[in-house]
Amino acid sequence: MRAYVDASPTKACVDFDNGRCQVFREASAKYTNNEAEYRVVLLALHEAKLAGYILTEICSDSQLVVNQLNRIYKANKKELVELRDAILAKTNGRVKFTWISREDNPAGRVLR
Repeated sequence: MRAYVDASPTKACVDFDNGRCQVFREASAKYTNNEAEYRVVLLALHEAKLAGYILTEICSDSQLVVNQLNRIYKANKKELVELRDAILAKTNGRVKFTWISREDNPAGRVLR
């Protein structure tokens, strides 16, 4: 199962590729854009677990978050390191993180 994610400091969306589950949540405005993007990945993992889905891939248009999760970029900010590490612990190498363009992200279309 693939999940498409996108977030802003005030909104977050998870769109599962089977079309049966779309989640739209209000997020806290206290987060930066990057923190919000990390938190929507956590939301995707949580919602997939609740629905009984086995996620194999999470697609995001946040190049920074995807590259930090894939350990191509280093995370320096404490909050991002903690979020990255929590996601990697939950996925344990079983989920692929893929960058997609904003235009190709169905979750982003919901937020716009």
